Amino acid sequence: MEQFKKILKRLKTITKKHNANSAIFIGNTKKISKSSFYNSGIREHFNFYYISVIVYSDKITKKICKIIDGKVNIVFYDLEKKIKSKLKNYDVNIERTIKENIKISEKYPYKSNDITVNSAETLISNFYKNNISGIGGKKSLIIGAGNIGSKIALKLNESGSNVHLYRRNKKKLIKIIEAINVIKPQGTVAKSYIVKNLKKELGNADIIINCSDKKSILNINHIKLLKPNVF
Repeated sequence: MEQFKKILKRLKTITKKHNANSAIFIGNTKKISKSSFYNSGIREHFNFYYISVIVYSDKITKKICKIIDGKVNIVFYDLEKKIKSKLKNYDVNIERTIKENIKISEKYPYKSNDITVNSAETLISNFYKNNISGIGGKKSLIIGAGNIGSKIALKLNESGSNVHLYRRNKKKLIKIIEAINVIKPQGTVAKSYIVKNLKKELGNADIIINCSDKKSILNINHIKLLKPNVF
């Protein structure tokens, strides 16, 4: 926490020097490290300098709120509820905690995963902007069909790309694909399909998106299988 206080102090100094605004993005996720939270360095965007913080509990969120309230212009908080409590009948809700404890700084919501999905969709669409059909008819492969992977799959389906999804848990994968194919627009011909052989699909894909949290899922032997013009 002392390190966080130092970076917050540095943020205040920088924004004062440049007559800029300061912000903190507070996101949440299931615990992936031994620490109680982690933060980025100071980033710059237009007239803003900001820090991103990922928390794992309401308790640490409350502590951070007490430190930052009034020290930054804006607190952006993630709307998604991703933390599962160990206590019965208790819902971890950082949105509630932030609203209760940030009294001076302005507060605005955001959804980090949706920003990621929309950014990915925009990036791919722009890559094919000079193609008369866009991504229509392109074969997409998504490795890791979780929250982000499945949302991107639906977006690509809607734009006319047949999407092939790979996930280790095949039972969940089948349910996800069935759901995507049910909720996509009726006039959309493109569909989502299950990947049974990852190596085979790698060689056929026009677009490959890796959303997996497994570090070694793609190696140099996989890269050799790819089409020359794969994105």
